[in-house]
Amino acid sequence: MKLLSMKHIKKSFGDRTVLKDISLDVAEGEVVAIIGPSGSGKSTLIRLATNLEELQGGEVHYGDLTLYTEKDGYAPTAERQKINRLYGMVFQHFNLFPHLSVLANLTLAPRDVLKVSKEEAVRTAEGLLARMGLADKAHNYPFELSGGQQQRVSIARALAMKPQIIFFDEPTSALDPELTQEVLAVIQELAEENMAMVIVTHEMAFARHVADRVIFMADGLIVEEGPPEEVLDRPKNPRTQAFLNKN
Repeated sequence: MKLLSMKHIKKSFGDRTVLKDISLDVAEGEVVAIIGPSGSGKSTLIRLATNLEELQGGEVHYGDLTLYTEKDGYAPTAERQKINRLYGMVFQHFNLFPHLSVLANLTLAPRDVLKVSKEEAVRTAEGLLARMGLADKAHNYPFELSGGQQQRVSIARALAMKPQIIFFDEPTSALDPELTQEVLAVIQELAEENMAMVIVTHEMAFARHVADRVIFMADGLIVEEGPPEEVLDRPKNPRTQAFLNKN
């Protein structure tokens, strides 16, 4: 079953066209890695999927729910709220609330959006922190944690909403190599549990290891896509070949 379907997506900022005509489907349990040079539109694509940028063309569906069509615009608020509960987002720079403890960061949205009790939200959060190796950090504040710990908290926060799909926007680019491995190990574990994920990444070895499908983007287009061993080891397109030779 398709969890996400994006068709003929277009996006411009002023007179600069960032996405020209992009279509992307993600199935249940599928891990899609998006690679490509800076400025190719990778982050914009997942920000459009997660309501962080305004769509300007094409259509976006989550299962049988419609977020946007070019003809009708955005779905009504109630429909959009249902869709917002289906996905989680993990950012490059963590985006944790600095004035809240780790535990409060994890329990805020489940209580406000999912309307779960405080007790249930805390129980879920504590379980996720234990899974991330952060059980002893519940009452710390983000500034007291390493970058790798903050990113694991960010992943736990996304999981606390029980999403069907998680988007990662360069989740390790702000981390040094040792901390990068901590975070990649968590994402690998999620992949083994069949969590659907879309991962914008510059970690080619990781993409090869964890992704079911790799998409190479350049100049606002999908230039090449397929299984990791095809795209990363035997790329057909000269743009893909040139990019991988530099990496």
